[in-house]
Amino acid sequence: MKRCFIFTKNHNLMIFCLGILFLVVYGCAFAVRKSPDFKMGAKVSLQIKRMHYIALLFCVLMIVLYNAYDLLLYGSWTIPVFVIIMFFTGVFYHLFSANVYANKADRLYFTGFSRLPFLSLLMIFFPFLGLVIVVSLVGGFMVPETTYYSDDKIVIQSQANGALAAKTIRILIRKRVFNEIVYSDKSEYNTDSITVDYSKQDANIYFYQLGNEGKLQLADTLKVNLKLDGW
Repeated sequence: MKRCFIFTKNHNLMIFCLGILFLVVYGCAFAVRKSPDFKMGAKVSLQIKRMHYIALLFCVLMIVLYNAYDLLLYGSWTIPVFVIIMFFTGVFYHLFSANVYANKADRLYFTGFSRLPFLSLLMIFFPFLGLVIVVSLVGGFMVPETTYYSDDKIVIQSQANGALAAKTIRILIRKRVFNEIVYSDKSEYNTDSITVDYSKQDANIYFYQLGNEGKLQLADTLKVNLKLDGW
């Protein structure tokens, strides 16, 4: 039986600080966008645009696999990295590119993309709700999930439900390239430690909480079928 203690991380403060830093950088970039000294060459511009579309295609594919087949790629940072590449290449391409556009739709797409920071900034000024929406979107797509437990068979991690949502869990089994979601629960789990043992094709998961005396007490149990005969 393997035990994993959970150390929760508050990502909202990190998202807020990085967002402010990004807006400062974006403001400086927008101010110097017309200077020829900061323009990329045509070859570099084309490569950046290709990188953006590849990252966009990858993100769309991951969304389809997630929604249709409950599959996620290995690595908690894999998808956020591609989202960050797609976002930054889309935002800054129009500001610094050499106007390498295939057609009018291509130009309108990148022009609109470069205005996303302004839209986010305007939303923040909406009382309460605007900030919650921005933090939830950025946190859901650009910040990796917190992994509570991991071994060679399963992964137990948090699930992004919004900036104000309760801490929830999902359980994935390791496949060849992807992790398959076999359990997802949107109810709140106030858990301080997790232990797991196995019986045949089932994983027996035990959730513990710290009691009044500072000792771990069993709070909940869960049995999940691992589908070991799949793939």
